[in-house]
Amino acid sequence: MRLDLTYIDGQTPIDEDEKEGLLIETISTKADLDEFEQLNI
Repeated sequence: MRLDLTYIDGQTPIDEDEKEGLLIETISTKADLDEFEQLNI
């Protein structure tokens, strides 16, 4: 049986290499990152 993971836009997890470069440790999805970027603009 195959595990088929689907994500709604913005729920895509950020991989561990990308997380290492982030200053805010609570960001774990692309939506979280987008939200913080919008607040900073």
